[in-house]
Amino acid sequence: MFRLRLFLLLLTVGLAAGEAFAQPRIEWEIANRFRLFKQEKQFRKLAEVFAALPAEDRKERPAFAFEDAMQRAAAKGTLGRAFGDRVSIARYGWTSAVTRETCFENGNHGHWKCKLDTGDQFMEPRVADVLARIADLPPALAGQSCRWVAAELTVVAPCATEVRLARRAFDKPFDITVTAANAPVAETRSVRLRHVAIVGFGDSFSSGEGNPDKPVELVDDSPSSYQASSSTNGRPRNYPRRLGGDHQRLGHPYARAIWLNSQCHRSLYSQHVRATLILALAHRDLAVTLTPYSCTGAEVQAGILGYYAARDDEESFYDASPQLMRYWRDYCSSRVGYSRFNNRGRGFDWQSELRDCKERARLKPDAVLLSVGGNDIGFSSVIAEEVVAKGDYGPFTEMLYELWLSQVATKTFDEARQAVRDLIPNRIGELSDAFRRHLDLPSSAIIQTGYPQITRSGGGSSVCQPSDAGMDVHRILAISKDDTGREAATFVPFLNQNIAAAVAALPEGRRWRFVDSHVERFAGHALCTAGAPADAPDRQISGAMQFPTYVGFKKPHHFLWEPFAPSEWRAYRPRNRWFVTPNDAFLTGHYMRVAPIGRGRTPYPPQDKVQPLLAATLGGSFHPNASGHSAIADATIPVLREVLKLPQP
Repeated sequence: MFRLRLFLLLLTVGLAAGEAFAQPRIEWEIANRFRLFKQEKQFRKLAEVFAALPAEDRKERPAFAFEDAMQRAAAKGTLGRAFGDRVSIARYGWTSAVTRETCFENGNHGHWKCKLDTGDQFMEPRVADVLARIADLPPALAGQSCRWVAAELTVVAPCATEVRLARRAFDKPFDITVTAANAPVAETRSVRLRHVAIVGFGDSFSSGEGNPDKPVELVDDSPSSYQASSSTNGRPRNYPRRLGGDHQRLGHPYARAIWLNSQCHRSLYSQHVRATLILALAHRDLAVTLTPYSCTGAEVQAGILGYYAARDDEESFYDASPQLMRYWRDYCSSRVGYSRFNNRGRGFDWQSELRDCKERARLKPDAVLLSVGGNDIGFSSVIAEEVVAKGDYGPFTEMLYELWLSQVATKTFDEARQAVRDLIPNRIGELSDAFRRHLDLPSSAIIQTGYPQITRSGGGSSVCQPSDAGMDVHRILAISKDDTGREAATFVPFLNQNIAAAVAALPEGRRWRFVDSHVERFAGHALCTAGAPADAPDRQISGAMQFPTYVGFKKPHHFLWEPFAPSEWRAYRPRNRWFVTPNDAFLTGHYMRVAPIGRGRTPYPPQDKVQPLLAATLGGSFHPNASGHSAIADATIPVLREVLKLPQP
């Protein structure tokens, strides 16, 4: 013992004299910094992948580089036991192992009931476990035992191992000291665990539409004809079948796509999840609580402030309540008045009926992420006008419009521009009023993202040309007009500029931040962009624009498809396009329904001719894919850091 103390003394003297040994120091981090994930072991693997990224990537494009690295790791099967079966993860992507281990619980329609493995309530963050280690440990201490003291907590462990300092309180500074044989080894003063709460509101461009956490399971055998609803080269189209699907049912329940929230098509691939996850990965002293509420199809009035059913055929845990009501269900200490999930056709005035919370919960938001405006002006109606063929498909087209748009009218670009002028200023103003009344944070802490370019295929004036590339899932879908690509490329900045102007026109003190630095980054990654990076796994399949076509079989139970079999599709491999095509939507989300639309209508059988179109359009086509969401998140992260007063890398 005397020799050890003497060694430490000589070591200290040697260091002071500039010897080769570095001074031992304590490194520490919060163990699970993204509290939406209940499983610490899964976050630890994510942190390992993020830490291995090149420093330039972590600085300039952290979300995009992280997503690329995670999907490559999933393809190689190197994510480990925390992510379960490696074959399943390789096929479905890494979030398929995480989505059922989060603090969003359908059963209680929110996050408020969840408890983390530390015993901490999700909506009442008080403590977190800290992992600590000694960096530059002197060789003489490698086999010795060290005593760690953190406030009232004492841990004794081998000096060379990482220790867990359990249940350390947020925002209560404490010191950490390490000794060996009663001699000091290292210390760090005023350790402080930070916590931030971030709320996500918005539409399908922030819910993650088109990117289910676990894609559908399609099989190669017994392809379905759907009553020969489409044709290729004059032959009836045979479509891939969901596992267990036949003329009586859509398929096994476990074979359908799985979402964080199936009614809203809310996904862990969304830009809001990605931006906040990167904050948690990059800042080791910061724990992040994200409560996402975005919902596909949402508008300001129908969705954020008013009732909106989204996928109205969702039977389990149905919830059509406004996003602001869902917010109070989590952030108010009493849920009385916030658990009316269905308005049953009655009108709803948020100003008089959305009650103010009398007793706010301990947790308050530090920032709000927002994406809204596209549905308010009917952008999906413009897409339908541009990519759905008319002609001799009259009744069939009308059926699609009614299911896709809940209407039979489409909009031209000129009509959409007029809708932008007429509606956007008032909708932004109304939303500002609601946020001022219901959100306990400054407007400058609200960050809205603009909509990305969808048809700009390259630099300059390059745009997507007339083609059915990525849309040959059905003969009714294609870019058929010469000016569609150009019109879309000019409409997107027009919409963004008008949203930004409406925000800037708000009274002083009520203006929020508008981010659009990502918009033109999508040039060259448009809806029509084929191919994948040369080193991407399964690049020939993931970069393909053709829909798989059934061409027969060589022998029984050996079915042939071109250019690839449906079971070989990998939804989240790196690819050049950053949007979900109709082909992608069919193969990934495969949204189908048997429930009728409106009263007095008959159900749609599993083999009805409309089902392939529902799978191709309501499955999230024309939305950003996982890479696109990551690119938007990268534009959001620096602004979010500024709002939260976090250091930039």
